[in-house]
Order: sequence, then C-alpha cells, then structure tokens
Amino acid sequence: MRRSRQMLVCLWLTTIIIPSSFSAAEHVSKEAAVAQQAWHEMEKVLLHPRCLNCHAAGEAPTQADDRHTHQFRVLNGHEGKGNSGNLCIACHQSTNQLGSGVPGASHWQHAPASMTWESEPGKVFKSKDLCQILRDPKKNGGRDLPALIEHLRTEPLVLWAWTPGKNAKGEARSTPVISHEEFMRYSVLWAEKGGICPNDALR
Repeated sequence: MRRSRQMLVCLWLTTIIIPSSFSAAEHVSKEAAVAQQAWHEMEKVLLHPRCLNCHAAGEAPTQADDRHTHQFRVLNGHEGKGNSGNLCIACHQSTNQLGSGVPGASHWQHAPASMTWESEPGKVFKSKDLCQILRDPKKNGGRDLPALIEHLRTEPLVLWAWTPGKNAKGEARSTPVISHEEFMRYSVLWAEKGGICPNDALR
C-alpha cells in the first residue's frame, strides 16, 4: 500500500514538474529567437559600406560603395590612425568637407586590426562569427554589452554613417537601410536578451 502511494506521488509530481521545465525551455527559446531577429536587423547596418569600409581586413582602408582600396596609398598604420606623415586626420577633419568631398568626423580613423569584420579583404565573416566578434571584449575595444551599446549610440564615427555627406562629384553617399534610431532599438533589444548570436546554444 505504501509503495503504491509513493508511485502515485511520483506520477503527480511528474505532471507538475515536466510541463514546468518545458515552459522554461520554451521561454529561453523565444528569448533567443527575439535576440537573433534583432541581431539580423543590426547586421543590415554593419554590412553597409559606411561601416565595412572602416572595419575592412588588410593593410589599407576601403572607400565608397564599391569598397575600392583607399586612394593615395593610404595605410591603416598603428591602431588604424594612419602612418607617420600620412595620418588619417591630416585630410579627414571633424566634419564633412563640402568643397573636396572628403568625409569627416571626430578622431577619424580605421578600426584597429583586432576589430576587423572580414576574414580577408573583401570577405565578410559569416553572420554568427560577426555577431560573436561584436560582443567579444577582446575584439570590440574591451567593451561589455552595456559599453558596446553606448558606443553604438554616441560614437561620432558610428553616427557619421547616417550623415556621410557628398563625395567629390557632389553625389550624396548612401546610408544604412534603417535609421540610427531603429538600429539602436534593435541593438538594445539584442543586448537585453544577452547578445545571443545565431546558432548559439540555449543559455
């Protein structure tokens, strides 16, 4: 009789505990799906030439929507600031230059080599790899997720992507497919959900 009661109790607990565990897993799965959808919206901006040109692999930055190698044999140099005697800020001022078409923003420079978004020149990392790079403090300038979000929100070089001015021909440079405000909404959402990347195991 006692054994029968124990079995009934076990069965009763199973009906409570198992649905509960499924519910928790289901919740985590939905959180991951939300984070990954937000990431894919962010990625649309990161893959735009305004962003990729500053995060290119190789010794030289790239230019324009076709992402050709920077003119005048410009090299990234130490920390992406150019070489001695040919620093980025020698031509790129704090604002876009209307007469020459030279783009500008505060402390203009190429991203350091550790922050490249390409496996080799012209070859962008796969989505999951790019996502992991962006959230990795060793590859994003030492930033945790809150610091990364603040960087995306306030960094002049990031903001420049939406106000890139005109080129030397007087043609307006293209901008990312969504506004900075939309980009930030997705970025904040992604970070709030833990910065989950495509193909991440449920955490």
